[in-house]
Amino acid sequence: MWRLKLDYEELCLVKPDLGQMDGANKKRLGYPAGVKDLSHSSELAFTVEPSDHISVQEQPLVLPCQVEGIQPISITWRKNGAMMGNSEDAFTLANGSLYFPLFQKLRGDGSSDEGEYECTARNRFGLVVSRKARIQAASKSRSCSLQISSFDFGAEKA
Repeated sequence: MWRLKLDYEELCLVKPDLGQMDGANKKRLGYPAGVKDLSHSSELAFTVEPSDHISVQEQPLVLPCQVEGIQPISITWRKNGAMMGNSEDAFTLANGSLYFPLFQKLRGDGSSDEGEYECTARNRFGLVVSRKARIQAASKSRSCSLQISSFDFGAEKA
């Protein structure tokens, strides 16, 4: 079991020695079978996080989110702070990334894929939240043509 030990003015968290603990006690504490030391591997850590991106409209887009830690790990996504569910417009891939088959600045219903996205990874030991990634649609500049029918250079006539 975990216990607190007060050592002079320093408060220390003392972990159990998993090497000395039998399987029944490990199971009672919630450790997976066969685990010898969870001092580093139980923590969730991002190996790839989403980042700001300018996306081309009506093209596929993948926002990466990959995490390491003790399984099972569930990954969910938020857009502008609101929880997202899987839909035909965007869904979570098996590796945790968010996939847009066709990124849209403006959909027929008035919604947009533009916004701030973050992924959350959770296992039985805790959760981690990625940095926010701002996703914007690329915009084309309007081309402008000017037709000149006559132009006077101010030259004198000979």
